[in-house]
Amino acid sequence: MKSSFLSRLLDHTEKIDKQQVVDYLVEVAEERDLLRFIFDSMMEGMAVIGSDMTVSYLNRAAADLFGVEDIDEVLGKPAQRIIRNRRILQLCEEGFHALEGNLHRELFLRMEDREIYLETNVVPLHLPRNEFAILLLFVDRTEERRVEERLRHAEKLASLSTLTAGMSHEIRNPLNSLSIHLQLLRRKLRRREDQDGETMEILGVLENEIKRLNNVLTSFLNAARSDAASFIRLSPRSLITDTLALMRPDLENEGIEVIVHEEGEVPEIRGDPVQLKQAFINILKNAVDAIKEASQTLLEEGRGPGERRVTITLVSEEGQVNFIFTDTGAGILDSDMQKVFEPYFTTREGGTGLGLMIVSRIVHEHHGDVNIRSRIGQGTQVIVSLPMAPEPTKLLEHAAFPAATETE
Repeated sequence: MKSSFLSRLLDHTEKIDKQQVVDYLVEVAEERDLLRFIFDSMMEGMAVIGSDMTVSYLNRAAADLFGVEDIDEVLGKPAQRIIRNRRILQLCEEGFHALEGNLHRELFLRMEDREIYLETNVVPLHLPRNEFAILLLFVDRTEERRVEERLRHAEKLASLSTLTAGMSHEIRNPLNSLSIHLQLLRRKLRRREDQDGETMEILGVLENEIKRLNNVLTSFLNAARSDAASFIRLSPRSLITDTLALMRPDLENEGIEVIVHEEGEVPEIRGDPVQLKQAFINILKNAVDAIKEASQTLLEEGRGPGERRVTITLVSEEGQVNFIFTDTGAGILDSDMQKVFEPYFTTREGGTGLGLMIVSRIVHEHHGDVNIRSRIGQGTQVIVSLPMAPEPTKLLEHAAFPAATETE
C-alpha cells in the first residue's frame, strides 16, 4: 500500500531532479527509523492488528511480551500464531466489534514462566482506503500491584498487631483463671473417696481444650508480632544446611529426598538467622504435607507413591539471592493462590493457616519478596528473594610517615 506522499511524488518524478527524489526518500527513511527507535524505546507495548487478524506492527516491548525475537519475521502473520494468550485474542475481537471508542481492560495473565498484570487499551484505527485496524497498548503493572499488595499486607499486619495486643490480655487472663480453677477442682475430687472417673475424664478434656486455645493464641501472636531482628552476614548455603538439620527427622520419617543445588557463586545476605530459618522451616513443612497428600492420592488411584522430593536452588541475580523451594506435592488450586498468605487460610485438616503468613512477614521485614507458582498435580515452587549483603567497607591503611628530623 503506497502512502499518499509517495503517490504524489511518483506522479511528479519527471519534474523533479533525481537528486531531490533521493533526498526525499532518505528523509522519509530517516523519519521512519527515528519513529521506530522511539517506539522501541518505550516501556509500553504497542501492536497493530489488521482487520484480517494479521500482525501489522509490533514494538520491542510487545515483542518481548509475546516471546518474539525477530519482529520483521512475524509481520503479516496471523495474530493467533504470535499472540498465544486467549484473553488478549478475545480483546482483539472485542476491539473489531466496537468500531467506535476505546476499550480499557486490566488483565491478569499467567504466562509460561511468570504472572503479570497488564493494563490494556484497544484503540480503533481508521486507515486510508477504508481499511480498519486496532492498536493494542500494553502497560505492565505487575510491579505496581506487588507494591500495593505489600502495603496492604503491611497494613493488615499492623492492624493484627494492635488487635492481638488487646486479645492477648482479654483472652489469656480468663484462660489462665479457668486452668487454675480446673486444677483446684481436680485436687478436690482426688481427695474424695468416691472419685467419679467420668468427671475426671471431662476435666481432662477441658484442660486439653484450654491448652489448645492457648496454643492457637500463641501462634496468632507469633504470626502478627514483629520481634526485633538481629541482622548479621549469612551464607545462604549454611542457612539452608542448618535448616535441613532441624527438619531432618520429619523429612526422613516421610522418606523425602532433598536436593540442594547452587548455581554459580552465591553471595552472602544480611538477616536474622533465627527468623529466616523459621520461614524456611514453614515452607518445608508445607512441602512435606503437600507431598504426603500427593502420594496418598496416587496410592488410592493405584499409581504408586510417586516422587517424594524437594529441590532447593540457590541463585543470585540483579542484586538478590533467590532461595527456590520446589516440591513434588499436590499443587495449589488457581482459586486459592491469591489467599495463601491470608491468616487462617488453610486447606489442610488441623492446619492453623498461619505458616505462610509468618513467612511473608519475615521475608518482607528483610526487605525481600516471596512468590509462589503452582499447578495441580505438578507441585509447588516457593521463591524467596532476599537482597545481597553490601560489600564490606575497606578501611584505608594509614601510611607510615617518616619520623621528623630536627634541623639546626
